[in-house]
Amino acid sequence: MKKILIISPHYPPSNLVAVHRTRLFARHLPALGWEPHILTVHEQHYEETLDWDLCRLLPEGQKIYKSKAFNVTKPRLIGDIGLRGFFYLLQYAVRIIKEQSIDLIYIPIPSFYGSLLGRLLQKRTGVPYGIDFIDPWVQIFPGSEKIFSRHWWSTQFSRWLEPMAVRKASFITGVAEGYYRGVQNRNPELLKSCLFAAMPYGGEAADHDAITTIEKRPYLFTSAGKYIFVYAGALLPKAHAPLEAIFRSIAASKDKFINVEFHFIGTGTTADDPEGYKVRSYAQKYGLWGTVVFEHPKRISYLDVLVHLAAADAIFILGSTEPHYTPSKTYQSVLSKKPIFAVLHNESTSVEIIRNSHAGQVLDFGGEEDVAQLEQSFLPSYQTFRDFADGFDPTIVDHKAFHGFSAFEVTSRLVTILNKVVEVLPAASSKLQVPEPAQKDGQETFPSHYPSYVPIEPGRVSAEPSRNPKVLIIYPHYPPSNLVGVHRIRLFAQHLPSYGWRPCILTVHERHYEERLDYDMNRLLPEGQWIVKTSAFPLSRPRLIGDIGLRAFFFLYFRAVDIIRKEKIDLVYFSIPSYYVVLLGPMLKFRTGILYGVDYQDPWVHEFPGSQKTFSRHWWSSRLSRLLEPLAIRKATWITGVAESYYQGVKDRNPRLSKTCLFDAMPMGGEVADHRVMPSLGRDPYVFQGDGRFRFVYAGALLPKAYEILDAVFRAMSTSLSDFKDVEFHFIGTGRSNTDPEGFKVRPYAERYGLWGTVVFEFPQRIPYLDVLVHLEAANAVFILGSTEAHYTPSKTYQGVLSGKPVLAVLHQSSTAIEVLRQTGAGMALEFAGESDIEKIDRHFMDTYRAFRSFAATYHPSQVNTEVLDTYSAHAVTGRLARLLNVVMGNRRLISRPLVQEV
Repeated sequence: MKKILIISPHYPPSNLVAVHRTRLFARHLPALGWEPHILTVHEQHYEETLDWDLCRLLPEGQKIYKSKAFNVTKPRLIGDIGLRGFFYLLQYAVRIIKEQSIDLIYIPIPSFYGSLLGRLLQKRTGVPYGIDFIDPWVQIFPGSEKIFSRHWWSTQFSRWLEPMAVRKASFITGVAEGYYRGVQNRNPELLKSCLFAAMPYGGEAADHDAITTIEKRPYLFTSAGKYIFVYAGALLPKAHAPLEAIFRSIAASKDKFINVEFHFIGTGTTADDPEGYKVRSYAQKYGLWGTVVFEHPKRISYLDVLVHLAAADAIFILGSTEPHYTPSKTYQSVLSKKPIFAVLHNESTSVEIIRNSHAGQVLDFGGEEDVAQLEQSFLPSYQTFRDFADGFDPTIVDHKAFHGFSAFEVTSRLVTILNKVVEVLPAASSKLQVPEPAQKDGQETFPSHYPSYVPIEPGRVSAEPSRNPKVLIIYPHYPPSNLVGVHRIRLFAQHLPSYGWRPCILTVHERHYEERLDYDMNRLLPEGQWIVKTSAFPLSRPRLIGDIGLRAFFFLYFRAVDIIRKEKIDLVYFSIPSYYVVLLGPMLKFRTGILYGVDYQDPWVHEFPGSQKTFSRHWWSSRLSRLLEPLAIRKATWITGVAESYYQGVKDRNPRLSKTCLFDAMPMGGEVADHRVMPSLGRDPYVFQGDGRFRFVYAGALLPKAYEILDAVFRAMSTSLSDFKDVEFHFIGTGRSNTDPEGFKVRPYAERYGLWGTVVFEFPQRIPYLDVLVHLEAANAVFILGSTEAHYTPSKTYQGVLSGKPVLAVLHQSSTAIEVLRQTGAGMALEFAGESDIEKIDRHFMDTYRAFRSFAATYHPSQVNTEVLDTYSAHAVTGRLARLLNVVMGNRRLISRPLVQEV
């Protein structure tokens, strides 16, 4: 029998996930002709909680060797067990190899540093080695964005050490092909000297049998007459949209789920955070939390997972808008002997396997574009499943359908590789014939000169020549991001082609966004739009750097250089915020000579809330903005803004720009097509529902200097409450933050004047853009509140008018929106002269309100003069941008001299 030394620093009683990979390989190798010898570190050096019951899953007489390790120091400088045990493992391994005549060495990672033992042992003993990638090594660790931090150093070391570890490897395996694909790309010479194989985690029936003899009981729930579904494991990144659609469906038929509970276990933001909820917010939104839906975010031990699966009535499986869910995970559920109710992408290999094996019922869907259909399909599928479950018998499940996904079959795949290595290696390495990896059409490999090797979405970069000039728009957020600034870029990109410009949008992949995603937003994008997505450093804990522009800075830079050169881009255009991204402008100009412009959706240099506190984070942000802005815009060729005031400070602080840079103001444009798509989305209002009340909606953040106006309006309303018996004012998205449901800003003013809960209501959280449109269209009127400064722009008014509702506005007399309302006949405005004229609102608001109610009673959208609105449409606003770009293009040869044309 051939012998293999498996060096795994963690082994039972360690409860880490990766332990089971080694444990199950070692369990089945003897039956396949290989004797495993496991070299691990003694459990006294482990930091994690131990589970001694795991040792009862090990075969009797297994050859296990335990080495010493350096203790964890205080402060904790080195925690990785592979580093602390490295020299002890090396010495012990040499001894085992010589005494036991070992044929092969196999090192599963993590611990990543342990893989370096392979090359050292091969050099010292001549025994070939292989590495099993349970996780990719070269990746961005949480916290590695902080320069010179421990995690930053770990990331740098991984890029340096991985080639050293794999260079002499004879075979490399992984949980999936993608886990070692980067190794192949970074080390192409391995394709001629190394065997590769992918093998998933295997399910083990004996583990499920063992829990009947281990005294463990479920503690996260009790049956108590409830029908309990269990979902165990992390939530896939693109599972959130299907999850929300399912919850919407359940909420619409709660009577069907009175005695049903869905328990989500181990779905939190981190493995050990008991408060890291991911599912709860969706459940609360639809009134399911604590009655139908429960979440236990913290990861529990492996055996406890099996206990809870066994105690459940059914297993709930939720896939993703991508076909990621694998049969091996499904097989684990089958082994629990419970019926499976699965919601999976129709291309997941698990779909047919579940159906053919009679293990459960599957509701399949077609990905992102089919998520909305889940809401209608879920309840019928659920009822079909309940009928199936009533007659379910575990003995009817055809386990042959899962052939290849048991731990034994997966180990057989490993043995095939081991046997091949033993047979081939004594011959010349050139005789190793490993086929070239297949490449799909249009897929890019991450260029070797990039500073990181994190897998990147390839984007749709086309090499097709075009006579139209090309503009690269760099904006870190894009649909399905639901941030306000996304729409500025989305609409520019939508209409630029009609003016002869071909836009390429360089953005960050949505998996790195913090905000809630809305995949329906993708339906607003033109088909075939040129979008390139890059990676970003993940958020650290604690959250040191959140700004997406900082986290993605170097990824955006190197990808931009690549696109500019390959695609012969003519101009680069930034929109801010994120402010830090604009610093790429002078860097790209220096590297490639390209001209760039900056679009101010918000001023950069201003006092952030909280910046008055010296040395606070916001104080530093304010100081940094004054330092960085001049560096970012010094070489800019043109600057635009939502209004002139947004960049006026830039001109004042940098007077020389008036001679070298073009300026133009262009408001946010309204897009009628967005409103036309709403009926096909099937969305309904949820902040309020129609019951005969006359409802005003104010949607969006309150301007910083709007509170005096708000106070005056509420004060005036409180003097004549009889006028508001059938009226409600709903303020949506006005809170302190985008996601805080308790971040009320309007409520204190409403409570002060006795209006709260009767006339005035506030929904502080920002809701998705498409939901805003739904609520505007469900309202009776749109309420617009400006500022003591003349900031309110016609584009926001245009959005209200497009909803087909009359507009009541309170605005500074200098706001251009006032003239728009008058000329279009879309509504009425009470105007005032700023801070010194607040009293006018007290005196005249009620008169304006009563006049508006009379106006609204006879209002019809057809009476609006749309010709006035055309000036502020997204198409017209983009036309101004296109003319500006044309002027810049005409001046490219004069870059060393001042630009003289006026826009």
